[in-house]
Amino acid sequence: MLRRNGDMNVLPDLTVKDEVEHAQINFINSNRINSITAMTIGALFLYFFLGSQTDSNTILYWLGLILLVDIFRLYAAFSFRINKKNNRVNYHVAALHILIGTILSGMCWGGVAIIMVPVIDGPGLMFLLLILIVIATGSTTTLAYQLKYTVIFVFLVLSSIILSLPGQVYFSGSELWLMEIALIALMLFLLKNAKNFHDSFKHTNGTILKNTLFS
Repeated sequence: MLRRNGDMNVLPDLTVKDEVEHAQINFINSNRINSITAMTIGALFLYFFLGSQTDSNTILYWLGLILLVDIFRLYAAFSFRINKKNNRVNYHVAALHILIGTILSGMCWGGVAIIMVPVIDGPGLMFLLLILIVIATGSTTTLAYQLKYTVIFVFLVLSSIILSLPGQVYFSGSELWLMEIALIALMLFLLKNAKNFHDSFKHTNGTILKNTLFS
């Protein structure tokens, strides 16, 4: 319970800000293991169903790289969970782990678009686009507590699709432009929703913390 000095709260706003950021990290990590597992399964699906249509060495290197990234992300998530139980969490390190994992994972998923889109057949292309859009959309449910992580991941994945689509032969002219405009609209929609969620979460938790700490 905090003391009051007249009408002034003795706890600085920075402390409330830190507590909100800690809550954001906690929520991101609460579902992170399930999210990483689902993305690993998605990577294996892509490799087994579409790998034969691409250069075998390139796609194998991609699979090995993304599995290494997911192992790192799982290690970070399990380490956070163990440290949380023991009240030994270093939130700066936890945030850094999430940032590094988000960048590496986004680069891997964006990279598979650049590798596969120009060379796979029509049905394979639609399957790949579906997987990548689902992954980009699903990431917002885990990462939106901290907006910057959502921006990084969604941009890396969807912008790679947009950049690689002109290299395929199944959509051209107005169809290609409409597809790219739809992807840009999807990116903006996801980021707008993520920002709304982030702002709402930050405001709600900040208010609750202030009411709790200053009561």
